[in-house]
Formats: sequence, structure tokens, C-alpha cells
Amino acid sequence: MQEQARLREEIEQAIAQDPRISGKIDVEVNERHVRLTGVVSTLEERELAEEIAKNIAPIQLENDIVIESTKVIEDEEVLKSARKAIAKYPDLAHDIGVERVVEGVAYLKGHSDSISKVSKVAEIIAESPGVKDVVSEVKIRPGVSISDVDLVDEVEQALNAMMPEAAAFIDVTAKNGIVSLYGDVQRIDQRIQASNIAKDMPGVIGVINNLNVSRQPT
Repeated sequence: MQEQARLREEIEQAIAQDPRISGKIDVEVNERHVRLTGVVSTLEERELAEEIAKNIAPIQLENDIVIESTKVIEDEEVLKSARKAIAKYPDLAHDIGVERVVEGVAYLKGHSDSISKVSKVAEIIAESPGVKDVVSEVKIRPGVSISDVDLVDEVEQALNAMMPEAAAFIDVTAKNGIVSLYGDVQRIDQRIQASNIAKDMPGVIGVINNLNVSRQPT
């Protein structure tokens, strides 16, 4: 109990001291997970709070922070703002763009040779006023030559983007294009999903899935 109280206090203080995050965020910690609640104005603030919590307590996280802007921004204005933001980065905007915004959700379209570029675009768009979430529909070009070090980075980023709660407990290695997954997941579908994500990454020749399915608490 003392450890949980210490983690809760440490996370709350770190979030409160970050000048990029406004509003009041509450933190709950138990032996299985961390839960964030509260209200912020932008998606960027929500994601920053989640990142801070994960860095302090690398256990399962539930982010229930609500985004509520005091000013109602129409989707058309959000789209213009998001496109203007990405236009400042020509090397990224050349391949990836914001196709549409629906109820504050920005949808990315295009082609890229790197998941990291897609993640960077998503980070930039998340800072735009009125953006509540970012969904990537970007296609990754096949046949891209990539080193084992970069391959590990690409797979880890993909896991964090597509299954963030489980990804915190998955270790990735690569040798000559063969990716190995280690760690523990709670469900068999997470084990399968992690393997499929790795297989779909450009440059991956094969996947060795060493993930264990741990017994879920009753």
C-alpha cells in the first residue's frame, strides 16, 4: 500500500509540475494498474500525462482523461489548422497528410517507409487546437532495407501505437531481419496481435514469438 501511495503521489506531482498540462488530473494506483482521470483541453496534454505515468510506473495504464475544449471548433477549422501544422515539415508532408477530420478525430493518409515518421506526424497533429484523436491510415511501403537496430525501434513503436497497454511488457530483439518477442501478456489474443504487428513491419523476414500468457488475476 505504501508503494502504491508513493507512486500515486509521484505521478500526480510530475503531471502537476509539467507546464504543458493544464487542468486537474487524478491518479489511482493499485497492484495491477494505474488509472488517470480528469479533464484537459488537448489530445497532446492527455498523451503527455499518459507518458509521464508510464515512465514512473511501467504497469498497465487506463487513460480515462477527457478532452473538453472551452471553445467549440468546427471540423473544417480543425482540418485547416492540422494541415497548416504539418506543412511546416516538408519532408513529412510530402508523403503524409491529413485527409479529413470527423468530430475532432484527424485521419492521416499517404505512404511512408517508416512508422516513426507516421508517429511524428501524429504528434504534430495532436498539438493542433480541436484535435481529439489521430487515426493513421498511412500505408507503409514494402521492401525497405532496414538495420536490425532500426527494425527493433520500428516494431516497438508499432506495438506502442497499436497495443500500448501490453507493449510496456514486451521486449523486442532482431538479428538479420528475424524479430524475437519476449515478455508476458495477459491474453492469447495479445500474443497473436503482437506477432502479427511485427510480421507486417517492412524489413521483417520472420518472427519468433516467445511471449508468455500469464494467468489473469481473479
